[in-house]
Amino acid sequence: MSKFLVPKFKSTSHPTTYALLVGIDAYPISGHRLRGCRNDVGAMEAFLGEFPGERELQVRKLLDGEASREQVIATWLEFEVAKDGDVCLFYFSGHGSSGESPAVFRHIDVNGRMQSIVCHDSRLPEGRDLTDKELSQLTWQVTYGQHKGAAKDIHLVTIFDCCHAGGNTKEAERDRGIDDGVIPGEIKNYHGYEAFDRKVAGGKVYYSPKRGPHLQLAASGEMEKAKEKVIAGEVRGVYTYFLLEILKSHHGVLSYAQVQQALFISIQNETSRQTPQLDSVGMRVTDQAFLNTTQAVSRNAYVLGYHKELERWLVQTGQIQGMVPSQIDQYEFYVLATNGTHNIQEVYLSHVALADFNVVDTSQVFLAELRELGEDRFQFAIEHDLKESLGLPTLQSPFWTFVEKTQDQGYELRQIAERLGLFRDGQCLYRCPLPQSSQAAKALAEKLERIAKWHRILTIQNERPRLKPSHYQIDWYRQEAADAYPNEEDAPYELINTGQREAVFSYRWAMHHRRQQKTWLEPAFRLNFTNKSGQSLYVAALYLQADYKITDRFCPPTLLDTGKSLDFQYRTKKGRLYRSIFLSIYSELEQEGITSIKEYIKLFISYKPFDVEQLKQDGLYSELVSTPTSTDPSKAIGSRTDHLLGGHRDWTVETLELTIQKPE
Repeated sequence: MSKFLVPKFKSTSHPTTYALLVGIDAYPISGHRLRGCRNDVGAMEAFLGEFPGERELQVRKLLDGEASREQVIATWLEFEVAKDGDVCLFYFSGHGSSGESPAVFRHIDVNGRMQSIVCHDSRLPEGRDLTDKELSQLTWQVTYGQHKGAAKDIHLVTIFDCCHAGGNTKEAERDRGIDDGVIPGEIKNYHGYEAFDRKVAGGKVYYSPKRGPHLQLAASGEMEKAKEKVIAGEVRGVYTYFLLEILKSHHGVLSYAQVQQALFISIQNETSRQTPQLDSVGMRVTDQAFLNTTQAVSRNAYVLGYHKELERWLVQTGQIQGMVPSQIDQYEFYVLATNGTHNIQEVYLSHVALADFNVVDTSQVFLAELRELGEDRFQFAIEHDLKESLGLPTLQSPFWTFVEKTQDQGYELRQIAERLGLFRDGQCLYRCPLPQSSQAAKALAEKLERIAKWHRILTIQNERPRLKPSHYQIDWYRQEAADAYPNEEDAPYELINTGQREAVFSYRWAMHHRRQQKTWLEPAFRLNFTNKSGQSLYVAALYLQADYKITDRFCPPTLLDTGKSLDFQYRTKKGRLYRSIFLSIYSELEQEGITSIKEYIKLFISYKPFDVEQLKQDGLYSELVSTPTSTDPSKAIGSRTDHLLGGHRDWTVETLELTIQKPE
């Protein structure tokens, strides 16, 4: 028996990792039985013991008949003993399924399907799956449930090695998915339903489970099958096997985004139509190490992996992330492990192929940093004497550069007394202490890099897209003074002219409103996207804030079936869901006399899968808190090659400009 196994999770006074590992091979119905799930649990347990970090480790295992629906819920709730700074891991290896979503959840299940995991007793008489709505509510219960106000600062990670749709067995692979389960129609049959957010709109009642901060890794998309097969002499889940191999080869020190990138290539090489997924709610994925180890990870390093079918080494950034095919001779990547620099051979939808990179062991994955963007670097003006006195000439970035101060309007760094000011067109956007140390200079460089990346993303376009405006419909609404109404559905809103991509949103002065006495009411907008293309589309929206924050919180990557629509949605930290997206001017900008700002929506639309995770970033005044509201995005269409590369013309971008103003 492992020294880490415990009969029940117990609270401690020191940092602790709590791991609940569920593996089900021996399902009661013979046709549902699997062979590699217990092996996966054993491998995960061994990995946790090998890389415990600086925390105590407590492990709970539920195998086969122990993993009933009731017991999985009860053991999950033992995570409530976790305190600030602790890590909680839920790992599931078994069958996944899906079913038709009840009408009360159709506002968040845009394609009308609900995902679930199949517990040991789920398909017995009177049995039920454990649905995504209930899993969402469970995350909220262990983070917010026992608290009022802020959530507990725990690092909650869920990993699912199972299908998100039905499937059957073929060849030497077995699918970890079975036929649709019985999805309860009555809200009272859902665990935690009493705490669901309830809303009435258009005479219909809608429910939304709350979502606590967590990271979710999944073996496949909602329309895909996760596979198990014989690997290295035993039956294993393909996803879990490669997840652990990648982590072990890098001693566990990879960010979640880097793990996701590495898994994408590795699983594509091993099996077809299975795409790993990553979903985050209120937690970082680009610079936080797996299971929150204390080691720092390189945020700007991309994963480099070998694709067998293409016989090329690929870096996970491409055309849809701003790499321009006509400029490939200007780009340069540095591979940390080999200490070598390499140019780009070809640009694909979400990948680039490196030239002259040859490593014998093609199973390895490496980290590569973008070192050169050529003439595409953003410019910041600064006087020569100020740059020298602050010791800034040594600062380097592939995204920006210093230039001598000129009369041209643009970005400029100026000294203001004992502080440094960042100006744009004569207006001060940001003030910070003079960088008197190398660490302070590095922090300044990182902020300038955010601005440069923000502008680079704003310019992303596809000059010759196959997707046309007739293939989709964007309905954009202006909603003024929405926060003056107790129910957002009561707030009036008006349609912005069809085809218009610029709009002004003004604060309103509420001097006599009975609920808002003498105060400014923020404007808001609504946005609805409809797929009219005749085939499924992948949709994601980046919101570019005036403080250079970039987030996908209103519309994370989502697979949208033909004829279906989705609403931009906003979920508060306490879990309430809104379709009204409120707009505001940061107080720091108002203090500088700025009363009008421009923000942007970059709406990415594609026939092929893509990733925007690496494009998200903190702002100068605000941190990145991602709270996606859709179900897990699915990214599986076409052959493995088509899936990976997509096409240069298979995507397009819509840019919406929002002017937010507060009258003098």
